[in-house]
Amino acid sequence: MRIGALARVTGLDRSTMRFYEQVGVFPSPPRLDNGYRDYDERLVELGRFVRAARSLGFTLHDIREVVRLRESGTAPCAQVRRVIDARIAGVGQQIADLLRAHEELIALRDEAASLDDRWEEASCVCHLVTG
Repeated sequence: MRIGALARVTGLDRSTMRFYEQVGVFPSPPRLDNGYRDYDERLVELGRFVRAARSLGFTLHDIREVVRLRESGTAPCAQVRRVIDARIAGVGQQIADLLRAHEELIALRDEAASLDDRWEEASCVCHLVTG
């Protein structure tokens, strides 16, 4: 299967698939006589997995480890659960950070509403942000 067909069925861009091959997520496919890559049907499922895993925030390292386990004949489910747990913790921290930033921005906006638009010293870009 050529790269365009694989791209259509997996939803990945051609350049993304080439990158995944370069960094070891996809195995290097054999080449046809004309130099084109000849992708195996098994890459359809791998491509779909990679696309879904990336959308969930799995790193390329996480994905390579899952693929390595699968290719060694080991079920990668325990590793996938560890990655999911780490992602849950990371997303929770991001939410907390965003909520804190949201509150800080609201407080800054409310403080800024009571200030006049003044020009302080030349070295100050904007006194609203730098305090």
